[in-house]
Amino acid sequence: MLKKLKYTYLLIISIHLGPLIDIITYITESGSEDYERIGLSQIIRGTLTILMLLYTLIYRKYLVVDSIVKTLIYFVFFIFITSLFHDSPYKNIVFGMRLLFLISIYLYSSNLMLRNIIGEDFVISSSFPIIITVIVSLIFGYILEVPSYEGIDIASSGITGQPAGLSTNLASILPILFISNPYSLYKVLMMFFILGGIFITFRRTAIIAGLSVYIIWLVYSVKYNIDWIKKFVIFLMMAFAFVFLYEIGIKYGFFDYVSERFDEADVSKGGTGSGRSLFWEAAYKHILNRGYWVYDLFGEGYEASRLVTMKELGTYTMAHNDFIEILVDFGLVGIIFLIFYYRSLIKLLFNSHNKAVVLSIIIITFVFQMFAGGYFDPTFAALFLSMAYIRTKGEKRV
Repeated sequence: MLKKLKYTYLLIISIHLGPLIDIITYITESGSEDYERIGLSQIIRGTLTILMLLYTLIYRKYLVVDSIVKTLIYFVFFIFITSLFHDSPYKNIVFGMRLLFLISIYLYSSNLMLRNIIGEDFVISSSFPIIITVIVSLIFGYILEVPSYEGIDIASSGITGQPAGLSTNLASILPILFISNPYSLYKVLMMFFILGGIFITFRRTAIIAGLSVYIIWLVYSVKYNIDWIKKFVIFLMMAFAFVFLYEIGIKYGFFDYVSERFDEADVSKGGTGSGRSLFWEAAYKHILNRGYWVYDLFGEGYEASRLVTMKELGTYTMAHNDFIEILVDFGLVGIIFLIFYYRSLIKLLFNSHNKAVVLSIIIITFVFQMFAGGYFDPTFAALFLSMAYIRTKGEKRV
């Protein structure tokens, strides 16, 4: 029993390190934004990665090396190799290690599931620490009167003033709600809490992803094999919740803020999507005019897109789109890896008994990669846990 707990604790820490790391770095002031030194987060993630990989290799009989793992491992090797001739090799290595961390979670959790050390209950309960962390961050952010970094009065940004992290934490656990009975009282309440938290942080990308997954949840609620009384109670609860949220939204002008945020993203109305259209245009022009076939094939190194926006727009930020960023940073070869990754997810979708989980993972992946960037970040560790569960427990066996 103690042996099982030891292995489980390692996975719990790994999955929830993303939500915790913001608070840890805020309290200890040990972040490493400029990569000039190794931050606390890199040290912890590196240690956990090594431990999980060692364990998986020791019990390699239960090693799951599917197309998802192969694609991402090849991508990591490519990232490490290109660091030899890119201008900032350390940035490549850090990005590769972050991706290796997610791969390790996938391999390690798959291993534990195949050995029946963890199962469905663990996956479902793994959402608790993330939710608690978000609540703690929001409460302390409110008490300390931490303003949103975008200056939106109604938005809650948490202790660090970075609502993006909180919204991605919540979005990453949405697929877990589809595991087992997705329409229990607990999961109905959790769905509304997660969506409410996402709306409070006012992140457009997370709102789009959350609402898309919620629509899938509604469709599957009609098809799910539960009696009509439970369906009626669920829909009655949903109706009351929507009326309540609508009244609160009207009272505090919430919908006006939402309208302003999405109008700002509409180029036809003069918006730039918080600069996204400008970032994308600058990166696109740079790609067309860099004129060096090596860069076209292998890119210019991780976060090279920041240098482009700094040169063209005077702001040191990434393009907020993984497809553009990978094309700038790792060239056409990098895009090929990304295409194969989506191919693996679609293959998993067709082979899965629980298609809602995989479909929600694909939607969250695409929406964040399209409008935010940085999907291959430890913040999304819970998504890889969900994928591992579907791969080992919810896949059709031929």
